[in-house]
Amino acid sequence: MADKIMLLDGHSLMNRAFYGVPDLTNARGQHTNAILGFLNMMIHYMEEENPTHLLVAFDRKEATFRHEMYKDYKGTRKGMPQELHEQVPVMKEVLAAMEVPVVTQAGLEADDILGTIGFDAQARDYDVVIVSGDRDLLQLATDRIKIKLPRTRGGVTVTEDYLASDVQGHYGVTPKEFIEMKGLMGDPSDNIPGVPGIGEKTAAKLIMTYHTIENAYAHIEEVKPKRARENLEAYYDQAIFSRELATIKTDAQLEYHFQDAKVGQLFNAESYRLFKELELRSLYGYFEESEKDEDNISLQIIQNKEGLDALFNKITKQNVVGLGIIGDEESWKGLSFSWKEDKISNVLVTINEEINEDYIREGVLSVLKEGVHLYVLDYKALLYQVPEARNYEELIEDAGIMAYLLSPLQSSYEYDDLARDYLGRTYPSAKEIFGKKKPADIFDAEDEKMQQYAALLSYVPFTVVPILSQRVEEDGMKNLYEEIERPVVPTLYDM
Repeated sequence: MADKIMLLDGHSLMNRAFYGVPDLTNARGQHTNAILGFLNMMIHYMEEENPTHLLVAFDRKEATFRHEMYKDYKGTRKGMPQELHEQVPVMKEVLAAMEVPVVTQAGLEADDILGTIGFDAQARDYDVVIVSGDRDLLQLATDRIKIKLPRTRGGVTVTEDYLASDVQGHYGVTPKEFIEMKGLMGDPSDNIPGVPGIGEKTAAKLIMTYHTIENAYAHIEEVKPKRARENLEAYYDQAIFSRELATIKTDAQLEYHFQDAKVGQLFNAESYRLFKELELRSLYGYFEESEKDEDNISLQIIQNKEGLDALFNKITKQNVVGLGIIGDEESWKGLSFSWKEDKISNVLVTINEEINEDYIREGVLSVLKEGVHLYVLDYKALLYQVPEARNYEELIEDAGIMAYLLSPLQSSYEYDDLARDYLGRTYPSAKEIFGKKKPADIFDAEDEKMQQYAALLSYVPFTVVPILSQRVEEDGMKNLYEEIERPVVPTLYDM
C-alpha cells in the first residue's frame, strides 16, 4: 500500500474556520475559534483519509513573484481581521507541538508550496490529498492528487473531492485546461483581470472547444458570442498574462523533507499543554490518559492520629510544603499538603472525632518550628485557623498576594486563576465544583471532585510560588511583597 501525504492550505483553512466557528476566547482573552476550527477540519480529514504523512503550508506577508509581475495582484483584498491574525502564530505553535511540519517560503504563496510538494510526492509514488478552500487548486488534480474542497451548503459544511476525472466531469475541462479558463474569466478575489465579459460558463465553453487560449484566438472568427469574440481579440495579451498569474508552480525551490512529515504522536504531552492553555476542551478526548498525568492529581486521605503523626513527621523533613485550607473562618474541614520527594505527594487531613482542630494546629506549628517553608494560596485563611503562624511569617509565601502584585486588576486570584495564568493548566474552579454553596457547607472527603479541590488548594501554590517569586523579583517588587507579608496582610483582601 502506497504512502499518502495530506497537504493543508493553512491560511485558507484558518480563514474558513474563523468565519465558520463562533467567536471563542480562553480565560486570557485569546481568540481561539480559527484554531479550533482548523484542528477540527484537520482531524476530520485525517480520519477520513488516514494519511501516513502530514504537512501544512502557510502564506507569508512578503510580496510574492506574482506581485512583482503585477503590482495590483490581490489588491482588492481586505486586510486580515486582527482576531484572526493573532491566531496564526499560535496555530503554528500548536502544529509544532503536534510534530506537524509547517512550510513557508518568501516569494511564494502556499498554493505554490502545495503544488511543488504535491507533484514531488506523486513522483515518489505517494498518493496525495490537498485540502484547501481555494478552487484554484483544482488545476493540481491528477489521478493520484486529490483536491478536497470544503464548502458550505445550507449552513452545513460538505466536502467536494476532485481527482482529474472529477474536474473534467464537473467543468468539462481537464485540470490543465482549468488554468486556461482562469486566464479567460480572471479571478476577482485575486484581482486577476482576465477578459472582460467572459465569465465561467463562456470560458468553459471556449476551452472545451479550443482547449487553449492561443487556439481560441487562432479561431477568433468562430468564437461566439460576438462580445466574447471582440473582447478576446482586444484583450488577448491580458488573457495570456492572467493565465500566467493563475498558474500554480509545481517546481519551486523549497526546503522540506518527507521524513519530517511522517505522522507521529499528534496528541502528546506538549500539545495537550497547549490545548489546555487555549481551553480547547472539545478536543481533550483525543489524548491518552498518560498524556494527562499533570491533571491526575492523586490524593491520600488521613483521618486518624496515627496517620497524621506519621504525616507531620515526614513533612517536617521537607524544605517546602504546599498548604491548603479547606473551609473558611466559620467552618474548618481540614488541611491539604503537597510536597515533592521522588514525585509530588498530596494528602488531605480531615477534622473528625479523632482529629480535632487543636491537634491539627499543633501539627502545623510543629512544621513551622522545624523551619519548613509553607506555600499557601491565602495567608489570611491560614491565620484564621492558625493565628500563631504569624510568628513565622518569614517561612510563609502567599501565592495570592504575589499574583495580585503582578496583575492587580484581575478579579480573582483563586487556584484555577493561578494555574491557568502561570502553569498553563485548566482546572475546575470551586464554583464549578460547589456551585453557589460554600465548600465548607457541603465538603465530602469521599467525593472525587472535592478531593481534587482539596488537592489543588495545596498543589497549585506548591508548584506556582517558585514561578511567581521569580516574576516578583524580576519586576522589582520583592521589597513591596516582603512589606505586605507583615501583620497587615489580613486586611489586604478586604481592600
